[in-house]
Amino acid sequence: MKMRRFHYIAKLVRTTREQLPNWLRALRAGSLIESVQDESLASEPGQRKPEDGQIHWHQSADEIHALIRGVAYPWPGAYSLMGEQRFIVGKAA
Repeated sequence: MKMRRFHYIAKLVRTTREQLPNWLRALRAGSLIESVQDESLASEPGQRKPEDGQIHWHQSADEIHALIRGVAYPWPGAYSLMGEQRFIVGKAA
């Protein structure tokens, strides 16, 4: 699930970077067409669960960094377990 979310965000960023010049040109030309979203086709985001913040050390450094940033304040933060001891990771460089 987290991997899919990461790929979705990467795709969204890539598409935005590619399309932004076109959108800005259309905005300047006054040719953007506003449309109302069809709510029957809309989806709701899933609920965040505490275990969503658990660090899985087999993931890449980029994925772990994204997780730490994604669940930082105001969320409880990313965490890992050492035995039964839980420790919070609030920031990564």
